[in-house]
Amino acid sequence: MYTKQYIKKSTRRIENHSRRRCLFKTSERTKTAAKPLTNTGPDENYGNVLHDPFLDLTENQIEAYKRDYLDKLSLSESQIKILEMRTRRQHQCEEWCIERKKRLTASIFGKVCKMRDKTSRAKTVNDILFGKL
Repeated sequence: MYTKQYIKKSTRRIENHSRRRCLFKTSERTKTAAKPLTNTGPDENYGNVLHDPFLDLTENQIEAYKRDYLDKLSLSESQIKILEMRTRRQHQCEEWCIERKKRLTASIFGKVCKMRDKTSRAKTVNDILFGKL
């Protein structure tokens, strides 16, 4: 008895649903074509559009800048000990913050290593270069 009533109720519900849908059925809806995304970037009046200074450099000049920067990062044993003594309080020491931003720290290295293959690296590289991380 319970099963017969349940089946009757469910068939009636389905019929009512389809009948109501037919009452409000309009002509087939036309699908609008997706507009292509066109991003031409900011125009000249948008504001301060920065020029990339590395576009004007030759490959040899870039290599020279890279070597100079890496030479500034490398320290002798005595320089390392002096720097370590001056930056003992770490986050309270401004010099420690400056020196830390110049280097690829273990936490940033871990973040880069754990990135998935399909994740864009643009934001992470930007954060590393310009100081968010």
